[in-house]
Amino acid sequence: MLRKNKRLILKLIICLMTGLCIIAVLLCFGVIQINRPSYERYPVRGVDVSHYQGEIDWEILFKQGIKFAYIKATEGSSHIDERFTSNWEQAQKTALRIGAYHFFSMDSPGEKQAELFCSIVTPVQSMLPPVIDFEPYGRYTSLKDLDTEALASELEQCLATIQERYDLTPIIYTTQDWYPFIHERFPYNDIWIRSVYGKPGNDIGWTFWQYSNRTKLEGYTGTERYIDMDAFCGSVEEFYNYQNSNAPKILEVAQSYPAGDSIEFPVDISLMFTKKSKPINSNQAAIELAMELIGECHKKGQFSDFTLLAIVHSEHDNMWYFEYSIDQQNENAENLVDCGNFNVAVDGSAGSIIRAWIEEKVEKSSMSHY
Repeated sequence: MLRKNKRLILKLIICLMTGLCIIAVLLCFGVIQINRPSYERYPVRGVDVSHYQGEIDWEILFKQGIKFAYIKATEGSSHIDERFTSNWEQAQKTALRIGAYHFFSMDSPGEKQAELFCSIVTPVQSMLPPVIDFEPYGRYTSLKDLDTEALASELEQCLATIQERYDLTPIIYTTQDWYPFIHERFPYNDIWIRSVYGKPGNDIGWTFWQYSNRTKLEGYTGTERYIDMDAFCGSVEEFYNYQNSNAPKILEVAQSYPAGDSIEFPVDISLMFTKKSKPINSNQAAIELAMELIGECHKKGQFSDFTLLAIVHSEHDNMWYFEYSIDQQNENAENLVDCGNFNVAVDGSAGSIIRAWIEEKVEKSSMSHY
C-alpha cells in the first residue's frame, strides 16, 4: 500500500512538473498572455520598436488597432539605432502619434546623451513627449551598487536638455523595482512602467504601461518575432490632448455648411471611408476618424503636412466638420508654404464624407491638382 502511494505521488509530481514546463514554453513563445488589459478601461494601445523589428510596414501595423508608436532613436552618447531614420519617416505617413526614446547609459554624461538625441530626432506635429529609458542592464542591475546622487544629477541634465529642445516634459520609462527612486527624484515627470507579468502596483502612478513583450503582430520582418505592447492610462480624447499643443478643439455649435470652395467628388481620400463608414457616436469616435483621414491624405502625397485644428459638431443635423491646416513643400524644398485650411463635412449618422472644401491662402491656380 505504501509503495502504491509513493508511485502515485511520483506520478503527480511528474505531471505537475510537465504541466509547469508546458506553461513556461507557452509563455515564452507568447501563446499565453498574462496581461490582457481591458479595452474599455484602456482603449489606446501602442507599440515600441527598434532595429530588432527590422523593416516595418507602418500601415499594416496601424490597421491592427495601434494608435501610437515609440521608436528607439539613440543609446548612450554615440549609438544611433540603425532603423530610426526610416521608421521615423515612414511612421509619419500614418495617423499614428509617434514619439522617440533614448536608452540611458550609466557610463556617459547625461548632457552628451541628450545632445545626441536632439541631433537625431526632428520634431513632428503632435509628437509624443520624448522618453528616457532608465532601467537595469548589464552590470548595472541594482541601484545599491550605484552612486545614486551622481546618477540622478546626470539624468536630470539629460531630461532638462531634452525638455528645453522640444518644449515637452520627457517621460521616464523604468521598472517597478526602480520606480521608487525615479518617483522620489523626478516627481514631475510622467512614468512609462514596465510590468509584463502583472498589472503595475496600485502605488505606481503611470501614464504608459508596457504590458507585454511577447505579442505577435503583422507588418515587420526583423529577427525579433515579438513586439512590445503598451497602453495609455486614459481615453482616446485624453490621449490626443496629452502634451499636445496641436490637439484639436472640439466645439458644439448649431450651423449649416460653412462657406468655402467646394471640391468635386469623388475625392480619393473619401474612398476608404465609404467602405468602412460607421456612425459617429462620440467625441472619441470623431477624433479617431479625423486622425485616420490625415493618414489617408499623407498617403496621397498631395500636401506635405496636415495638422488637425478643430472638430466642430452641429447638433441640429448631426454633422461633423474637420478642419485641417495644409502645407506644401516649396520648390527649393527648404521650408513649407501655408496653403490654407482643408475642411471635411461628415454625416454623423452614417460616418460618411459628403463634402470637402479648401479655404485658400494661395492662388486658386495652384490648387487645380486637387
